[in-house]
Amino acid sequence: MSDAEKMGLWPARRGTTYDLCYREGWMSRFLKGLRGTAWIETVLLSEVLEQKPPRRLVYLPSASYDRMAVWALPTEARRRLEALPGRLERAGVAPELQREVGRFTCGTHWRNFLVKYPAADRLHKAYLYTRDRLTAAEDSLSPGEENRLWERLDAATVNDVYWHGLFGGVYYHFLRHHCYRCLAEVLARLDTDAETEIGLYDYERLGRPGALITDSGGTVVLDHAGAVLDWFSKVPPAGLAGGFTRIAEPYHRGDERGFTVDRARRGFCRVAVMPGRAAKERLLAGRGVVVFPELKGPLVRKGLVCYGGRVGRGGMDVELGLEYSPVTGGWRCGVGVVNPGLNAVSLTLALDSTPSPPSGPRDLELALRFEGRDGTIPQRITRRGGHKSVRSWFLTDRRAGLTVTSLVEPAAGLWSSPIYTVEATEAGIKRSWQGLTLVWTWFLRLEPGAERKMEVRFVYSTDIQR
Repeated sequence: MSDAEKMGLWPARRGTTYDLCYREGWMSRFLKGLRGTAWIETVLLSEVLEQKPPRRLVYLPSASYDRMAVWALPTEARRRLEALPGRLERAGVAPELQREVGRFTCGTHWRNFLVKYPAADRLHKAYLYTRDRLTAAEDSLSPGEENRLWERLDAATVNDVYWHGLFGGVYYHFLRHHCYRCLAEVLARLDTDAETEIGLYDYERLGRPGALITDSGGTVVLDHAGAVLDWFSKVPPAGLAGGFTRIAEPYHRGDERGFTVDRARRGFCRVAVMPGRAAKERLLAGRGVVVFPELKGPLVRKGLVCYGGRVGRGGMDVELGLEYSPVTGGWRCGVGVVNPGLNAVSLTLALDSTPSPPSGPRDLELALRFEGRDGTIPQRITRRGGHKSVRSWFLTDRRAGLTVTSLVEPAAGLWSSPIYTVEATEAGIKRSWQGLTLVWTWFLRLEPGAERKMEVRFVYSTDIQR
């Protein structure tokens, strides 16, 4: 069953829908009723098409039910549309004319939902990529293996996580990771070659290719502008890239505990450039000037995926370059900054290293290693704060049995913050865990013509001992 209410997460008149459907037997009675009622015949759609040939031409629109067309609107437009019936009534518009207006006022195309919620769009594109890979490999698979992989792919199409209503949808962290696990299982079976492959690929389906880095450990997906869109591990199969982008919803008052709206689309290895040292206020509190450059590229040369561009806003004028390459168990990202101007420039460079392991905060452990100190220092997962002179972080998911590690050269500042969303449910407002923000930061003062280089590595392993 695709909807979360059938999974038992919706409140019902007595307990939850799990109680109603399974403990009280409604689902079993319903299915037996379909099978045991003489005037109801259950058939496959393909059987109907074979037995009932079409009589005339009809063009059916790509459509959804009416509420989806409203939910897919940008938040302010949705507020105005939902307020329209009341405005017409207060204006004294005749009831029959109100109904006529309602008939033709239907919101937007439902696919705009994938624009409004980048997390849903990223998962959708991951599904399409995996489906295309499986389709291309069908001739090389045995019938049994082919059927098994298509079943795993179908399991990644659980409806709720691709859209959002008043009861979770795209905000369900556990459903999103269920889908990523299913996709990663299929990709792990298809990518049996241990050789490293690097190539361009239009994963976003924008007509602007990004790049793929595939090796024995998994696949890293780079977008067209220099950030990491997805990171699939093979053992255990999982989607490790984070970057859940929080937006304002019509029901937000703005004073909910933990309420935050992101200033730009989040992404793993997303670069931010800020004048001066005010990283905390600009990155975490959302105040002041932050530039999120969209770099040009990618170019693939000598085993590197390269991006470059110029940042000329907010009192800054610097050239920025990124180089990605595979390393054992993950990849490295080299960052270069050049001051091409005639005046010195002071800025903070930040690299969002937002991992998203499958489990929630109770099963996660974070530890940091500092410059000049032995061992690692445990940290509270749910704590917001900053640290200086950090050399590496270790994020362990004990339930999934994996550790994601990031190592930086030279030592850098690190800002850490949990990612929570605040959403409405039928049981009221709730906060949901979406992942963890770990942002590497460097304060740079560049004289004219000066260049600085940094390197960050991201690897994962099934060894949860540090």
